[in-house]
Amino acid sequence: MAGFLSSVFISGQLADRFGRRPIILLGIAIFFASALACTFSTSYVMFTTLRYFVAFGASGAVTTAFVLLMEVIGAQYRTVLGVSFQFGWALGYVLLPALAWFVREWSNLHLTLTVPWILLCSFWWLLPESPRWLITHGKVEQVEKEIETALRINHKNVTDIGKIVKELMYKETREEENKNRHATFFDLLKTPNMRKKTLNSFFAWFVIAFVYYGLSLSTNDLGGDPYINFFVSGAVEFPSYAISIFVIKHLGRRIPLVVTMVLGGLACMLTIPIPDYLQWLTVTLAMFGKFCISASFGIVYVYSAELFPTVVRNVGVGSSSMCARVGSMVAPFVKELSKATNNGVPLGIFGGLSVVSGILILLLPETNNMPLPDTLEEGEAFGNVLYPV
Repeated sequence: MAGFLSSVFISGQLADRFGRRPIILLGIAIFFASALACTFSTSYVMFTTLRYFVAFGASGAVTTAFVLLMEVIGAQYRTVLGVSFQFGWALGYVLLPALAWFVREWSNLHLTLTVPWILLCSFWWLLPESPRWLITHGKVEQVEKEIETALRINHKNVTDIGKIVKELMYKETREEENKNRHATFFDLLKTPNMRKKTLNSFFAWFVIAFVYYGLSLSTNDLGGDPYINFFVSGAVEFPSYAISIFVIKHLGRRIPLVVTMVLGGLACMLTIPIPDYLQWLTVTLAMFGKFCISASFGIVYVYSAELFPTVVRNVGVGSSSMCARVGSMVAPFVKELSKATNNGVPLGIFGGLSVVSGILILLLPETNNMPLPDTLEEGEAFGNVLYPV
């Protein structure tokens, strides 16, 4: 988690400065080299050190890839593809207990883990650069090249690409473009409306990751077979994301995020008074809580990517994800409180924070079917009642 935490902040800054594609490729390279070396570890120190770099590369590549995805698709597709992005995570989740059991029974299967990384690296050449990022940085020739490639792949024929690019370019002066071009993390906090949205987003990501990993790590405490519990904990994410796609498409982002966080928190707190002999009810409520918080994770990715303007979108999502890693690092220690007290204490903390954060989301603007803000000025105006867009 320390690798995730440091990566999302650094990669976000670099991707907003140098582009999405080179940072994704750099992350994949670090990920692949570290993971391959990890399988040949000869000591615990070597193993944990390499695991840090595995997470560092993976997080940088995945977070930036998500931002790239959101910038190359139209508003009508952001809902479906933004949440569907999470299905890959859920698939890995449900395969993990089966792999863990297989390795325990047969061992010496570490090298098989390199296959997904090799497949991942084989598709690097398909990655585009974000036309939206290129436009905000005034790279006209590269924008035209990316659009030509997209048109060719999609079998579309447009004659005057140069005219299209000119229509997409900003009307701001050169000085304003230069000022926005090198926006950093601190620009997220300079103006009041952006600061309010940024801090609210940070807290939401912290709480969602905190609860998500807290519930995921608590599966062994629920009783029964730990492999089956872990599998079920991952399996509930598939319907969770599928329902999220439908809900946020028709009901927006804000209200579904509020509802899933509040319901997930209440489900956690309702497990506290349940007696031990009603284990099935405890497991059911815990899995419902996991269902809701997984939906929150899928929604908050899409929501955050639409809240932040283009010039700081990667650093905004990356910084939010950094706050999430703080939550995921704290979660195991809170989970261990159950040994000193009882299972109700950590579940009460998880549930209470989820409800509070869910209510605070009501202070954020709705982003569904809205044009993405590009500049810092548009980001400040978006959702500001004093200066509406």
